[in-house]
Amino acid sequence: MSLGNSGQAFVGQSMLASASASVTVNDFKITAAPATATVPAGVPAVFTATVTPSSTSGFPDSVSISCGSGLPTGATCVPGNNNPIPNLNTGPQSSQFVINTTARVTTTTDLRRGGGPGVPLYATWLPVSGLALFGVGLGGQRSRRRRFLVALLLGGLFAMVLFLPGCSSSKTTTTTTGTPAGTYTVTVDAVSGSATRSTVVTLVVQ
Repeated sequence: MSLGNSGQAFVGQSMLASASASVTVNDFKITAAPATATVPAGVPAVFTATVTPSSTSGFPDSVSISCGSGLPTGATCVPGNNNPIPNLNTGPQSSQFVINTTARVTTTTDLRRGGGPGVPLYATWLPVSGLALFGVGLGGQRSRRRRFLVALLLGGLFAMVLFLPGCSSSKTTTTTTGTPAGTYTVTVDAVSGSATRSTVVTLVVQ
């Protein structure tokens, strides 16, 4: 793009002098390849950014390549070689950058809580009840009273066994870390001074 300016100097109605000048302002644009990269979580995706001057006369300033918005969780953008690009005086220049992803890890945690003071009490009474049943059975002739006592002790023993599982509880928690699977649109910026030119790439994480 060419910018021009001119000026004139007057004394009264007479023009003493005039001057004009023009300057060419160069711009640049950025493209990235491949447009879409598909990788499993934990595998890096490699892209190549190409910065092209808008004029055949080049672009005299340095240009830095970086990732803008759109990176998924657990991903980082690492600049490659030739970054920043010193200038574009000889035409388009390229620079690689890598988007690293993080492998997904699923962790299952089983939290168990005891039943408090009731559990030791049950644990004590179970063997005592068994010994009592054994002692009752050692007698010779069984009377009706003895049979009733055996039935009573057996009922109490089975009741304690049934209540024992209710004295504790468990909770299972599953946690997954890493880069989630999905399709992400990542902005790639080329920055020179206050000028920023952008493009996008698509990252597909499996």
